[in-house]
Amino acid sequence: MKKIIIAMMFIAIAFVLILAGGLSSCQTKSPEPLEVEDEDSLELKGTEWKLIGIVDTQTDILKELEPKDCDDCYSFTFDTDSTATGNSTSNILGVTLKPVVRVFLMTEALGTDFYLEDAILFREAIEIIISYERSDNELKFYYNDSKNYLKFKKIGG
Repeated sequence: MKKIIIAMMFIAIAFVLILAGGLSSCQTKSPEPLEVEDEDSLELKGTEWKLIGIVDTQTDILKELEPKDCDDCYSFTFDTDSTATGNSTSNILGVTLKPVVRVFLMTEALGTDFYLEDAILFREAIEIIISYERSDNELKFYYNDSKNYLKFKKIGG
């Protein structure tokens, strides 16, 4: 009888673990960053970039983020061909393009942000970037199943 109770407890625990694992796989997760393939020469070292805004790919509408008159906000400079640092409105920003595409906050001062609504919009976007596209004067970081992208322009040279 004792063996039957132990076996039933084992089956019940296994069932609970399987059920919990199945439910956790149904949760919404941020997409994994997209790996960059065959880009040996990105040639970005020393280049500076500034956010123009967020673009909806279906309507092609550009939303500029506040503050629009801040030269250092939402900008970064590449220190290598695949890594950069810069600023959001009140945080230090990091960018990596290899081996995966990521834009991330290196500090957490969101509570002191005067432009909280746009800072939150920017933060939410960078947390789910899935790919990027580059031309000579533009960088586009796609997110939201590529329905939106952060549009950056090259500053200076």
